[in-house]
Amino acid sequence: MKRIKRQHPTDPNLFRCPRCETYKEKEEFHKNCGLPHDIRSMCKRCGAEYKHKYRLDHKDKTKVMEKNSRDRRKGKVKSYEIKYRKTHKEKLSVYAAEYRKVHGDALLTRRREGIKHLSDSYIKTILVHGRGIANPSTEVIELNRQVIIMKRTLKEFKKWRKDYESNYTDVQGKQHADEEAHAREREAES
Repeated sequence: MKRIKRQHPTDPNLFRCPRCETYKEKEEFHKNCGLPHDIRSMCKRCGAEYKHKYRLDHKDKTKVMEKNSRDRRKGKVKSYEIKYRKTHKEKLSVYAAEYRKVHGDALLTRRREGIKHLSDSYIKTILVHGRGIANPSTEVIELNRQVIIMKRTLKEFKKWRKDYESNYTDVQGKQHADEEAHAREREAES
């Protein structure tokens, strides 16, 4: 039996699908960098049909595979990952250090933005690692966001007060007017 070449003899943009036995453009094939021409052998349509037929023929096997995949995504199957992290601790720390070296500025910027805008992920990190709350609800996250905002405002006020406070104990006149002006500025910013 004579073997038919994958690429069309006259048009280099067309490739043969062995399943439907037609020539199609390269965009109609999924990418695979390990194969010649960097595309899979079957076209997208034939691949989808093959996958569908395989799932129907092997229902029990695909159900188990899908369940294992779901469990792994949910974090139930972690034994392999834990074992790998323990045995390759040094290797992973080197990778992490290299990643931080290359992407350090972007990581720092992202962290500062999270702190500045009090993103959910930042507050969740504080709750999980700082206070030991495993799965904080959205209400708990929002309450902690309000607490942080209040603490920041109080800190700003104390700093402002220290900078503009006079030696007198009673707050009258210019200092009182300054405090009111600062309060109005804060409300305008909000």
